[in-house]
Amino acid sequence: MIYGRKTQNSYPGRGVVLAIQAILILGIAYFGIEALANIFDKMAPSPYNANSVVVYPSNASSSTAWDVDRSTMNAEYASYYSHLGHQYLYITGEPAQALVQFNKAQSFAPNDPNADLAIGVAYEHMDMPSRAAAEFLDYLRMNEDYYVPQAWYDEVRQTVQMYEGRIFAYDVDATAGDTLSVRAQSVEYNEVDPLIVILDPYGNPLTGRDDVLDGRQVLSMDAFINEYSLPISGDYTVLVSHAGGGSIGMVDVTVDLD
Repeated sequence: MIYGRKTQNSYPGRGVVLAIQAILILGIAYFGIEALANIFDKMAPSPYNANSVVVYPSNASSSTAWDVDRSTMNAEYASYYSHLGHQYLYITGEPAQALVQFNKAQSFAPNDPNADLAIGVAYEHMDMPSRAAAEFLDYLRMNEDYYVPQAWYDEVRQTVQMYEGRIFAYDVDATAGDTLSVRAQSVEYNEVDPLIVILDPYGNPLTGRDDVLDGRQVLSMDAFINEYSLPISGDYTVLVSHAGGGSIGMVDVTVDLD
């Protein structure tokens, strides 16, 4: 290779430039200059508003600037990746691929609690309950509207009124090796979509459950955690709230410590 001043015939990207020039020439010949201009106009971003970010081409004045509404674009991208994730999760049965898409959606909507919920559901489908619990807990923190401490009685069913953003908290004093079972069932079938998270004595999420699954098939929106072995002695917290399938209605809750 000869090092030195590059000539017109050897600068990088020349082939790309020539290809673009050829496409433009063919486009003008086929569509006409006005029709081609209209096509590019339709591809341009929406008009300026207060939430927009103005992007100026290097040789353009403000009158020819493109106005990019970042919040709208982010919402559209988040919705797209979320929809794609649900297709992977429930149609093709690929929770790992769904997880990738849900994480992309979250990157465009970091303050949307439903993004954490979707990631948690993907982990649930991958049979990773501790990872699911961490995401479910983030969802609950962002979605919380009213925190309700509840007394509990072993193996006694309690009926609670669920509302949007409501979290019922049960403190359970347990010994290492005890098993904890929790059931949260909508009184009216699938009216409420219960969600359960168990926290250790230090407030760390241990396990969580949203739906009853059979492979990728959701058998019920009720939530069950059966005979979870507690690792240490102390005061555990059982959180019962709702996921995205329904938030208003009566829920039967049973906590069983053995």
